[in-house]
Amino acid sequence: MEEGERVKAVEERKKKTTLTEKETLHNDLIDLANRVQKSRGNEKTNLQGQIRQRVRELNAKLGEEIYKYDGVSVRAKVKSKTKGERYLKIKGTTRDTSGRAIKEDAVLLFDRSPEFVQKYEELADSPNITALQVDSGNGVTMTAEQIESALQDIADGIPSVQADNLLNALEEGFNRGYFDLRGKDIGQDRVQASVEDFIGVQQEEVGQPMDEEALMEYLNDESQFSPQEDEQISEDLKNLINEYESQPQKAIIEREVPKAKPTAEVGSPKPTQPNEKGKADGESKADISKEPIGEAKKQDVEDWSKDVESTAKALEGKDIYEIDKKIEKVYHGTSYDIQKPTIEKYGQVHEMGGMLGKAVYYTPSIEEAKYFADLSVNKNRSGIKKVIEGVLNAKNIISVTDLIKNVNENTLQKWINDSGKKYVTVKDVKERVNIESNEKSLTNWLSSINDISVLAKMNGNDAVTWGYENGKPNEIAIIDDNLVETNKVKYISEAYHKSKADGSNPELIKAVEDLLGNHQRARHAFARGARAKNQTLCRRAGT
Repeated sequence: MEEGERVKAVEERKKKTTLTEKETLHNDLIDLANRVQKSRGNEKTNLQGQIRQRVRELNAKLGEEIYKYDGVSVRAKVKSKTKGERYLKIKGTTRDTSGRAIKEDAVLLFDRSPEFVQKYEELADSPNITALQVDSGNGVTMTAEQIESALQDIADGIPSVQADNLLNALEEGFNRGYFDLRGKDIGQDRVQASVEDFIGVQQEEVGQPMDEEALMEYLNDESQFSPQEDEQISEDLKNLINEYESQPQKAIIEREVPKAKPTAEVGSPKPTQPNEKGKADGESKADISKEPIGEAKKQDVEDWSKDVESTAKALEGKDIYEIDKKIEKVYHGTSYDIQKPTIEKYGQVHEMGGMLGKAVYYTPSIEEAKYFADLSVNKNRSGIKKVIEGVLNAKNIISVTDLIKNVNENTLQKWINDSGKKYVTVKDVKERVNIESNEKSLTNWLSSINDISVLAKMNGNDAVTWGYENGKPNEIAIIDDNLVETNKVKYISEAYHKSKADGSNPELIKAVEDLLGNHQRARHAFARGARAKNQTLCRRAGT
């Protein structure tokens, strides 16, 4: 595609995937109007006031009364030759804002490292490309169809979200030397493939699980040599025996060829000699046919369940998708490409509500987080829809109602004084709990005085919540952003050890132990298979 055609294609894509300023405005007004219908009391009055204020500002900017608000819906003036001038209800607009949208800060292929650019064609032509694990930007893995679409965007030089995500995943895998793949069938374990395997191995051949019987069969087949191979191995063994006899060393298996016990010649065993410690301890040299090979011996005795760090390390690279669903999490919706919201990046965390003050906002509902992510995208037109999930480790959480009921009057007075609102008294605040019809209205009133999260911190709390549905808070304002752990393997490990201690989540315990227990049994099987193959080699050498 020529540069002129590419630029034109990018502009066309923008038109199809980006909302205009007017469309964004209408969507925001419709969203506010919909929220009015779901609210009650003071909250409803406040939202209606916000809409009327925005309508006044718009009309002032346009120089005439284009918009009207009747308390239910926003209407805009339209003119027609047949029906004349009238006000019609504004309509919302949707666009394909998925991965096909243009990403302004995307890095095109040829702007990346020369080494990666040189390798890209081979990577893109890989039979495993559609099995690559690629985050679509909102916590969901890209489908094979999306990856194919992203490949076309890369070829055409279109800086789309999906093209940038795919290039990032490929370049990251290339730099670290391996790629994360998903199985061809739904539910199949995630596997890892080296760069060479990724390029040259069919998807079905990468990471297929082997049970112990299959592993033993494979190892036995591998030990059947041709006459030429037999001759070469015998020669290798002679050389190794001479080397072994010349210097004491611990028996180790390296690659496929064992270091045999000392013999005078192949096929003529030599009596066992004392080890290097001397005859006193009466120990014979190690029997290599019974030793695990290489790292297998070390791993066999490794205890992955001894502490949080060991379990987390063992979980790395494993398919933990099903286990992760057993963890109770909190969610943060955003339009910013961040790994974790922080209080310092206040513009990025205030987007979720904000009535509780300067804090990091999460919600127990993933749907609620998606809703806030949509709102954020409407404001941040160059952003992406993203939901960040983690586990809340706050120990001292309090609701707004309980905070006002229980806070010390001296503490409350200081909080009021810091606000500068001298007309508000401690009695006013305490009695407000009984005046407001619900906690949301109470929160709204308190937020007009001062930062509620500051009061919670003064009271010794590390998080404050408001509004409950189905026994869970709508929003949680966390005073210390470090109280949410977003590293999956770490929070799964922490939850596992907590459950082991208090029995709170037996399903999680079983899932983790099934996953890592099977992995450990596979290592034992590998060690047994290696010993069997070693014995076969030694027998064929006559030792």
